[in-house]
Amino acid sequence: MVMCRRPDCRDLFEAPPARPSVDLRKRPRRKSRSNWTLNRQRLAEIGKLIQLRHRGACDTDDGEAYLSAAIPALVELAGGFEAEGCESRIHEWARLGCGLDQHQKAMTAASARAEA
Repeated sequence: MVMCRRPDCRDLFEAPPARPSVDLRKRPRRKSRSNWTLNRQRLAEIGKLIQLRHRGACDTDDGEAYLSAAIPALVELAGGFEAEGCESRIHEWARLGCGLDQHQKAMTAASARAEA
């Protein structure tokens, strides 16, 4: 082998030094607890879809379809069907996202007119 006389020069045929396969730098710690859940994500996506399609609360008959897609996530977030705030959470979401209180008011007004 031919060696260079300068001290900073390596042998031409020498392999470069091996790098460690594991990154030894310390990585920043992740948050140990996060508020993200699949149910929260699902409700956020349904809400975004309603906002994009209807520019506000849904005022068509599609609101029932949105609500039927959201109910499983709402029930699980509330802690199950028997949980204390489950029903109120569903009613609040239906009122804000789907405008179902207006639909319900219109239906009761229509039924009152039909009876009269």
